[in-house]
Amino acid sequence: MQMQMVHLPDRLALALQDVVLALQQGLADAQLRAYLPMVSRRFMAHGVHIYYRCLSGRSAGARYAASAVPAEHLDRARRVVVIADISLDGHWQGLGFFTALIAELCEPRQDIDLIEVENVSNARLAGHLARSGWHSRNGLATGGSWVTTTALAGHSSVISAPL
Repeated sequence: MQMQMVHLPDRLALALQDVVLALQQGLADAQLRAYLPMVSRRFMAHGVHIYYRCLSGRSAGARYAASAVPAEHLDRARRVVVIADISLDGHWQGLGFFTALIAELCEPRQDIDLIEVENVSNARLAGHLARSGWHSRNGLATGGSWVTTTALAGHSSVISAPL
């Protein structure tokens, strides 16, 4: 899939770097939790507000057993990021931050096996995710959650244009 590069303003590009670092720290922290390998956190800086969860270990794949994600991917899923909620200050909206975030998380160097975007209420975004190879976790086009495998599939499923 050909991906269109998104050029973000400097402060928004810095926010993207900080979000990715926060998500990677969340994954590392989840790996340290033996009983329940999951952390839930909020990122709030640079006008970007994200509520996310990071899952690690066998429980990561088990969360998606009833979804349309192929079973062979779930058996190997060990590092999962769930974007539960994302909002940007008004002046940052429409500049491609979400597109850039998903593209960066799908990069093999990030070592993330599965990405979920919860509560997709925008029909245009849901359609775009479906066309980009994402799977509906609960069978809903809008109002539901969408999942993609990244390293497990041997390719990146990313949003191909700013929304």
